[in-house]
Amino acid sequence: MSLSHRSLDSLREALSEWKEWDELQWLTSHHVVRRTLWDMLTARPITPPSLACNIQGLLDFDMNTIQNKVMMVLNDRVVKKKFLALCQSNPTPVANLFQTLLDRESLPTDSRSQLARTLVRLAKTSRSYPDCLILTTIRTTGTHPVAGGGFADVWKGYFAEKPVALKALRIYKQSVRESVLKEFSHEAVIWRQLKHPNILPFYGVFTGNEHFERLCLVSPWMDAGNAMDYLKVHPDGNRLSLLSDVAQGLKYLHLFQPPIIHGDLKGANIFVSPSLTACLGDFGLARFRESQESTVGATTGNSTGTLRWQAPELLNIVDEGESICRSEKCDIYSFGCVCLEIMTGKPPFVEIRRDPAVIRAILDRQTPQRPLENVLERGLDDTLWALMQQCWHFDPALRPRSSELAEHFKQHHGAARLGAETIEHTSQGIRASLGQYGFPDDFVSHCSNLHTRAGDNEIIQLPPLRKARTPSTQTQRFAQMAHTQPQPPMPADIGSHIMSVLDLIPFMD
Repeated sequence: MSLSHRSLDSLREALSEWKEWDELQWLTSHHVVRRTLWDMLTARPITPPSLACNIQGLLDFDMNTIQNKVMMVLNDRVVKKKFLALCQSNPTPVANLFQTLLDRESLPTDSRSQLARTLVRLAKTSRSYPDCLILTTIRTTGTHPVAGGGFADVWKGYFAEKPVALKALRIYKQSVRESVLKEFSHEAVIWRQLKHPNILPFYGVFTGNEHFERLCLVSPWMDAGNAMDYLKVHPDGNRLSLLSDVAQGLKYLHLFQPPIIHGDLKGANIFVSPSLTACLGDFGLARFRESQESTVGATTGNSTGTLRWQAPELLNIVDEGESICRSEKCDIYSFGCVCLEIMTGKPPFVEIRRDPAVIRAILDRQTPQRPLENVLERGLDDTLWALMQQCWHFDPALRPRSSELAEHFKQHHGAARLGAETIEHTSQGIRASLGQYGFPDDFVSHCSNLHTRAGDNEIIQLPPLRKARTPSTQTQRFAQMAHTQPQPPMPADIGSHIMSVLDLIPFMD
């Protein structure tokens, strides 16, 4: 079987257009090329002898080439700015591409950090996110939310017959719609990159249906609720184990590449799993730590967390109107407050009723008072109290690191647990896929099955991936196999990644 003359004419027409693209257009429109090639590939039934190539090898080679091109662009500030501006009219294909690259285990750490920052920036400025985050088979329950606050309500629902929590946007004013959508996309993309036993899993985004017209972030439903809900019902619960889990989750965020600042650490944002493991959630204020080349805006007083848990340097923003970059040390201060909250069941500075007075006390370098009630049996001994005081140091540089917090609980309160195995990380199966580029998700396995046997007795051997040919050689081979006159050589800046996909097209005499 060979491609029809009509298909070949269509390909020639497409190639004529594509060769006029520059490098940035190739990256922003890579999905168009793949979609075109796939449509041609599937226009007629494929018989086993017609596809003699290593499909997985070609796809890997294709992604390696695209990855190298992307990193070259992102490492050039001028080109990067132009590239991101070009993406604004249709950001989703590039967001899909970036997420696919981030899901590759072979991606170097420095490239991962740069790519993640850029994806978050693109998501926030364009109010978009990768298609792989979108969930469709969500079923909501009840007629009212189970909780709410800020710009979101929490509903209960079901995904794949498992209970889930839906954090649904609540937008009453059109004037704030765009800013809320930016923050929503920002939170979704950051949360999507995380996977750890002490981080609440992220399932994806639900865009609503005819029965529920809300935009939602989807995560597992925790019957035990947050840490404070759990401790009210189970006052004898192991509070030190919960704090150890929080320290492990915080360590994971801070050692992530690029480092992530939670930004709103408190008991209400710590959830307890069925295995009684504490998981950090609610990443609405989470930020990548600012790099020398900032890709995420500095945190200002307009986006601070609950003030009783806030570090003094963040409250200074409100007091003096200054702007400051949130750092890991802000989370460390909040962790000290979480220790007090979990041990006592009360918020920090409970002795001060009014929030303005709390701000003044913190800026006057006061720290929460040690509780008078007997909490020693809960684990609040002199050692833990000393650690909490270190977390509250007015000078951020003198606060401990999250890795030191995790080590403290390991040494003084038992080894850290890895008890989140009972939480099914559905998000592990929701990854960027070939489907985002026009190929069905089972494309590689489908082609493999086609080529297992060519007949009753003949086994077709798929040759190993060949080295990339130069554009002129590829064009010449294409012309010869199509029985037409050779076309003009393709310019070198087209890149070998698209031409390698041409090997997927079944040409036969």
